[in-house]
Amino acid sequence: MAEKESIKVGLGTTVCIFIIILLIVGLGITYYLGFVKNNERISELEAQIVALENDKAKLEQENQTNNLQTKDTSDDKTSLPISDSTNKEITEKEVMDWYSNLGKKLFGEFLSKQKELSSYKINSCNMIYYYDDEFVCVVNYDVKPNGSVENSPWLAGNGEIVGDWIKGKGVFLSFKKENGEFVYNEEAGQSTGWSPETYNQ
Repeated sequence: MAEKESIKVGLGTTVCIFIIILLIVGLGITYYLGFVKNNERISELEAQIVALENDKAKLEQENQTNNLQTKDTSDDKTSLPISDSTNKEITEKEVMDWYSNLGKKLFGEFLSKQKELSSYKINSCNMIYYYDDEFVCVVNYDVKPNGSVENSPWLAGNGEIVGDWIKGKGVFLSFKKENGEFVYNEEAGQSTGWSPETYNQ
């Protein structure tokens, strides 16, 4: 009888120990799976954070590039930039160059629209006067008329015939602001009171 009770106790103890082991193993597996899942989630979050940081760095670099970029003054028809990327006040020469380049561009656009011309060349364009909404340039240029050079209206004023070109034409041109942009002031016309003697190109 004592042996049977001993066997029962031993069997019960073994079963309890086995159940405890199973619980421990089960908890261990659950913990391990949770740990792996958490690590995967952490890796995903870290990847997202790195991607966000890269995007942020890229945007900051683009903003910095945009802020430091110098304006292409040949395409700017609005107003003179106040300072360059180093915050240095612009010089008088830079002011004159800006207006001169813009005058050359605008007059070139005007000449390119003239149907009686097959070609043109602007030799020089120098700003001689400017105010807030107006500036004046003296321009030296050549034109190649369509048809007879001798009968071309482009001979008026000055210039000389060289082959099929009229070369060395000189004019004073006015440019004014309209709707916030500088334009060639066609209404003011072209003053041809110019010669190499009166203005040294």
